[in-house]
Amino acid sequence: MNDPYERARKRVDEKKGFYKHLTVFVLINLFFNLSSLLSGNGFSSWSMTFFWGIGIVFHYINVFGPLNSRFDEDWEEREIERELNKMGYSSKDGDISRKDIDHRLKKRSNEGGYKKSDLV
Repeated sequence: MNDPYERARKRVDEKKGFYKHLTVFVLINLFFNLSSLLSGNGFSSWSMTFFWGIGIVFHYINVFGPLNSRFDEDWEEREIERELNKMGYSSKDGDISRKDIDHRLKKRSNEGGYKKSDLV
């Protein structure tokens, strides 16, 4: 399968399958756990939730990859670009230069991360 469209379609189908699985997990477990608590059986269905939850985690990893790979070195740059776009700026349009973004990222990493003033 070398066709980019087919690969993209397969990825979308995998993601859709995961979100359906997650929705069914939440709805079924909400029903069983609430009915279990309301009937006075205590926590009799929590083991199902726990083991099914493990299955959900493995399904997530299969579709999206390990969590730490989602925060690779380009992640911060993509997120900054996304936030700039939300604010109406774009490095592509010259509002902010890519060189300026790279400089700020390097400066922040050399300073040892975020400062309190960076957090809102």
